[in-house]
Amino acid sequence: MIPYSLTVPSLPTLYQLHLQYAGSVDMERLSTALTQVERHLDALDRTLENSVGKRNSRAGVGGQPLKREKATPTELGPGRAPSR
Repeated sequence: MIPYSLTVPSLPTLYQLHLQYAGSVDMERLSTALTQVERHLDALDRTLENSVGKRNSRAGVGGQPLKREKATPTELGPGRAPSR
């Protein structure tokens, strides 16, 4: 198991080891494997983006009460003053 950030840099090393110790390379299998790795990394990236996006939107919703407290009287409407 390796961290996400080290996945791409480690692939050339694994490929080099394979070339060193294996007799031949099946390019079709290698291409298929790399395509699968790319697909999985894309799915992981989407999952991480969705997770971060949800957290950011929650933080934005949590900040709404603070924004209301800082509102000017004209934003609140006539006859209403901001709470302090």
